[in-house]
Amino acid sequence: MKILFIDLMSPMGHKNYNYGILRALTDLCQVDVLVRKDFLELENNKIMVRNTFYIPDEFIPEILMSKSKNMALFKVKYRINQFICIQWIKKNFELGNYDLIFFSSVDIISYSLATKFIENRCVFVEHGISDMEHSAIKRFFLKRVNKNFELVVLETYIKNYLEDILKYKNKLRPVVHPLPSINVNDYNELLIAQEKKIIFAPGFSNEESFIEYLINNKSLIPEGFKIVLRSRKRNAIFDNLVVYNSRITDKEYYGTMINSSYILLPYEETYNYKTSGVFFESAHFNKPLLLNSNNTLKNYNDTYPGIIKLYDGFEDFFMLLSKLKEKEMKPNVEMFNKILSDYSDETIKLQIKDLLNG
Repeated sequence: MKILFIDLMSPMGHKNYNYGILRALTDLCQVDVLVRKDFLELENNKIMVRNTFYIPDEFIPEILMSKSKNMALFKVKYRINQFICIQWIKKNFELGNYDLIFFSSVDIISYSLATKFIENRCVFVEHGISDMEHSAIKRFFLKRVNKNFELVVLETYIKNYLEDILKYKNKLRPVVHPLPSINVNDYNELLIAQEKKIIFAPGFSNEESFIEYLINNKSLIPEGFKIVLRSRKRNAIFDNLVVYNSRITDKEYYGTMINSSYILLPYEETYNYKTSGVFFESAHFNKPLLLNSNNTLKNYNDTYPGIIKLYDGFEDFFMLLSKLKEKEMKPNVEMFNKILSDYSDETIKLQIKDLLNG
């Protein structure tokens, strides 16, 4: 079977996703890859493909955004460029030579319009399902994607949302998100005794109003705890609270994680129908999670009980810390191993094999 793997948008944050899917595809099929230049290091990751082709930089949203001063204009222009990119692909590639085309990222508006008359079997991933909740335009175009195209869903709760709430009719294909490529042993030398229990919240989607609340109420953080959070807006350093908004090295990032007692995901209520890379990283390091129950990540608590504590809003977070001070939450290695199994390369390969078999 011959596959054309296309990452139309090629965002830098999707490298790990592409590697995970390509490991499965290349074990099962002959694969050609079409992505932005200097994006994937396939040989270094022991991924052997037939051919690698490159999408011109003019079609890549991240590159266009770096040159744009007007964001409103950028949102229009990059969609036009994505539409043109698909026309460029149809013109320059013999799509009929492939048994399946796998689109690993798309802009749903331009994709819906530009692929109407592609007759190949196509599978696509829409990483922005959460946008459908608030965008009637995106819902409109999602429902008008070629009816023969199949949509990859990353989680059961995303599948349920598409079927039960959006009434989406295209065929849905469950393929879980690959785990981040981390060798925990590389960071064991950074493990040192801590005077306080560290609660680490490294997510880019941390709720800014929650961070402000913590700064204003830092005196309520129970003695013996120290919270380290990433912010998009501010820096602040106190004895029991550190807020940073600059990029840190992998050594600093994973060094903090391995020395943490808990991983905190204080995401906004709009963080729905997505996965979380931080969630998967915590499984690698056997770190219990503290999750705000205001978004759909709380579904992980149903599947992996014993490693997650939910809190309901800002004030309840401090109540949770008080409970953890009285009774520490111990890592549940068996449950963490279940996560690593459920999202393993072996699981993805089985799901991809099922997808390929139709």
